[in-house]
Amino acid sequence: MNKVVILTEELKEHFQEQTNFIRKSAHAFDGGDISEGKRLALHLRTLLYDTKNSKSVLGQLEVKNDIHFLNSSSDYNPKNLMPHIGLVRLVATSIIPANFTCQYAPLLNEFRHRYKWCLFDEWWAKQIVIKDQQSNQFTREELILFVANQGGGAHVDPKISQKYHAIKNNSVGWNYSNGTTQKSFEDVELVSIRQIAFEFLESMINASVIGALK
Repeated sequence: MNKVVILTEELKEHFQEQTNFIRKSAHAFDGGDISEGKRLALHLRTLLYDTKNSKSVLGQLEVKNDIHFLNSSSDYNPKNLMPHIGLVRLVATSIIPANFTCQYAPLLNEFRHRYKWCLFDEWWAKQIVIKDQQSNQFTREELILFVANQGGGAHVDPKISQKYHAIKNNSVGWNYSNGTTQKSFEDVELVSIRQIAFEFLESMINASVIGALK
């Protein structure tokens, strides 16, 4: 089959389209549709993930390694035996005793004073943003690929990895009680991806300002 090389202007159009998809899904997520985290994973994969057989949009634009990415995660300390959830916080959604509920929420700009900037490989594949009680560790890349490739972003695999299954079933281990019932915090992987989307959008704004994205 004959193929035609995509022009740079067409790639830029794809970049804008995918980025707009992320904005829309982030808005829907913030409105209460947590499942939009799966769509966020898909668009982030399209923009950022390179393989031997396919290249990301930013990879094809040859700018990915020139951009500094916002790192909002708290630092991972391998000596700390407690679970690590670097991209989310715990919030109470109702403080009425009988209906007391808590959930994970993305950090967004909550701790902006501590955020840092780093190059893509460090941000994407090296930083540990979750460690659960089973010592499973997750980078941003792993979270996005697990959700996009196995959890419904692009595919629903009949078999999923053991560590992805664990994180979906609260292997982080945080629970809360309303006095009568103990419940688990849920969707740490999707809420973390929402924060990754926030980091990505902030990074693209900064890249445009400094001219890395022209």
